[in-house]
Amino acid sequence: MMITGIKIASFELIYLSGKMMRQSQDIYNDIGSILIAAAPNSAAKIIARAELSPEGDHCKCEFDYVDSTSGETNWFTAGAQANADLLDLLVELRRFLWKTSHHIGPLSGTPVK
Repeated sequence: MMITGIKIASFELIYLSGKMMRQSQDIYNDIGSILIAAAPNSAAKIIARAELSPEGDHCKCEFDYVDSTSGETNWFTAGAQANADLLDLLVELRRFLWKTSHHIGPLSGTPVK
C-alpha cells in the first residue's frame, strides 16, 4: 500500500489507497454528534461508557445524562442505529489510536496494512 501526503496550508492530508485517513478529532466529533442527537433535549451533560470487544464486533454501552433543570442524573437509550454507528466509530478510533501509538503508517513512513 502506498502512502502519499499533500501539504495544504497548515493541514497535512494522509491518503491510504486513495482514501484520506481521518484524524482522531473527526472521530470524536462524530461520536459526540450521535450522542447529542440521541440524548434527551433537557440534557446538560452526557456520560457515555462503552466496552468494546477485542474483536470489534460488539460493544456494551451505557448512556446517562444530567438534566439541565433538575440536575439529576438519568439514563437513556440511544437506539439501534445510534448504537451501530457508535460501534463503527469506536472500532475506527481504536484502530487509529493503535496505529498512531505503534507508529505504523504516516508517522513512521511504514505502509499501513
